[in-house]
Amino acid sequence: PVNVEAGSDPLRVDAHPHAGVTPTTYFLEGSGHHKDSLNYDFQIGKGDFMMFNSGRGAIHMEETGEQLYTQGGLYHGFQIWLNTPSQHKFMNPSTSVFAEKKMDTLNTKDYSAKVVLGELYKAKSAIELLTPAFYYHIKLKPNGRLDIPTDPLHNAFIYVIKGAMEIAE
Repeated sequence: PVNVEAGSDPLRVDAHPHAGVTPTTYFLEGSGHHKDSLNYDFQIGKGDFMMFNSGRGAIHMEETGEQLYTQGGLYHGFQIWLNTPSQHKFMNPSTSVFAEKKMDTLNTKDYSAKVVLGELYKAKSAIELLTPAFYYHIKLKPNGRLDIPTDPLHNAFIYVIKGAMEIAE
């Protein structure tokens, strides 16, 4: 997380190429600006999810968004890259944004979970993928428990944003 003062220069990653990967961006707080060689130029904000499928090749830049420039605030999010399967590496590139309000959620006595990618119990993401993946934003309540079914042949990771957690196999 970075605290951005209103009117300050944006935190920027200048134009750069990608090919054969799908960088994704998800904001916990703040806003971002994305512009690419596919003629997309947009702002994304808290809770939104963006996929930039670079396919055979595309160029993009990213920086803190207009909301942070005018109002300041916390810039906090994740960029996670998905590898594009070999049979799709030369497809046409594409950019997609998915609003938080369109994401399926689960609310239980132990946790709340937003399903950004994949599915978790009865909740399912509307985002179509070229390779299996899951991405959840989970808020565990004190002493809450959540069992997440995973394929033992796949990789998985957990990033604790705030607090502590115990993991059992």
